[in-house]
Amino acid sequence: LNYKAFVFKKLMAIAEASEDGGDVDEICQDCAQEHDDGLYLMYRESIFPSSKDAEECAEGICKKLNKKELEFGDIKRFFPEEHKDVFKYLAGVEPKEGTDEKIKKKQLVSTAVELY
Repeated sequence: LNYKAFVFKKLMAIAEASEDGGDVDEICQDCAQEHDDGLYLMYRESIFPSSKDAEECAEGICKKLNKKELEFGDIKRFFPEEHKDVFKYLAGVEPKEGTDEKIKKKQLVSTAVELY
C-alpha cells in the first residue's frame, strides 16, 4: 500500500511541476519512496480522503500533464528504475518492451479509486 501511495504522490508532483514549468526530470530522479519495501509495516496511508478525491487526483494528473493517456515511455521517464512494475500496477497488464500500450485516464482513475 505504501508503494502504491508513493506512485500517485510522485505522479502528482510531476504533474504539478510540469504545469508550473518546473524541472520534471529532477523530480523523476530525486523523488524517493518514504518507506522501506523490505519491511512489513502495518501502516495504512491513505492519500485520498474519499473516492471522489481519488478520481479528481487522477483526472488532475492527466490534465496537468496535458495528456488523455500515459504512454509506456512516460512511465519509463517518470519511474526510471521501476517503470515496468509501475506500468503493471497502473495499467493492470504486464508491459512488453517496445510496447505502445497506454494507460487511459479511465484506468488511472479506476486504479486511484481502488487505492482509496
